[in-house]
Amino acid sequence: MKKPTSRKYEIGLSFFEGVGPIRYRSLINYFGSASAVFKASDTDLIKSGFGDNFIEKFTSFRQKTNLNALSYDIQKKNIQVLTQEDDEYPDLLKEIPSAPFILYALGDMSFLHDELPIGIVGTRQPTRYGIEVTRIFTEKLVHAGCTIISGMAMGIDAIAHKTAMNEKGRTVAVLGCGVDICYPAVNRAIYDRLKTDGLIISEFPPGMRTSIGVFPSRNRIIAGLSRGVLVTEGTDKSGSLITAKNAAEFGRDVFAIPSPITSQMGKASLILIQNGAQAVGDANDILQEYSEVSKRIAQETKAASLISLSFDEKRIVGLITQEGSVHVDSLVRTISMSSAEVLAIVSRLEMSGVVSEIEEGVYTIRI
Repeated sequence: MKKPTSRKYEIGLSFFEGVGPIRYRSLINYFGSASAVFKASDTDLIKSGFGDNFIEKFTSFRQKTNLNALSYDIQKKNIQVLTQEDDEYPDLLKEIPSAPFILYALGDMSFLHDELPIGIVGTRQPTRYGIEVTRIFTEKLVHAGCTIISGMAMGIDAIAHKTAMNEKGRTVAVLGCGVDICYPAVNRAIYDRLKTDGLIISEFPPGMRTSIGVFPSRNRIIAGLSRGVLVTEGTDKSGSLITAKNAAEFGRDVFAIPSPITSQMGKASLILIQNGAQAVGDANDILQEYSEVSKRIAQETKAASLISLSFDEKRIVGLITQEGSVHVDSLVRTISMSSAEVLAIVSRLEMSGVVSEIEEGVYTIRI
């Protein structure tokens, strides 16, 4: 991936309010490159036919904008820059008609190439039911090797991101502002974790604040990055319906979790199901749609986890695997170790996501 300084013209165009994916493509088709747009004479700009208002504003913008300074500031903030010409640009996103011409990122860029990205979206004001099902589905999906895509909004988005990271899973947040801005501010803890344990991306330039009009653009990227989109809960006015609509238009799968018909927060799922979305009652309903990929990812994840285990950890995993579920006291008797030693090993395995406690003192294999 190239440094921001080598993408200064694309960066410059992203800072100019009059250029989105469609206008950008028109400019490139006419001038040949982003650098040629900035270097075009006033006469060539007029001949381009992009309109007096656009040309006047762009001419003023390029005169007062220091592209090198913009690029340096981005590099100083450790923000990574991707354009469609870069190999790191996600193939799934490149498929959509309105693919962003530039992406800014903070975090682990490898997440953009995970094989099974699933979008999870919904209301900012979930019910207890919505919170619970979002956690349950997210846990099962990340354990199966899915990468969770969402928008870091309050409510369902935040729950999906947090659950994915708590379960040692992979998650990508798509923002409707610059990646250097935490919005909403209440999600600061999630934002900070995403920078180290996940990935934050945006098509909007660093420093740009959010506004109501940007969320449909943000939602299309969530859909574009995902092989399937799951709506867990929302009203009939929920922005998650836009994300689901985008997903369907892009040829991606749309899933919806049914809610009680008396719940206003179940209206979004009802609308989607009535219009052809797949109703799901368990994460396995989603995984079955990608069974070949999900099984292989699960096997690879399990193998990688087991390879890194110590001798004693492997012994305990082997015993639990053989029995299905085992009480700690039984492990102590079988392998002739002290209770403290066994508990320490089991705790490490639980924190690593290898085993889980199904009742007090009883453990089973998670992966």
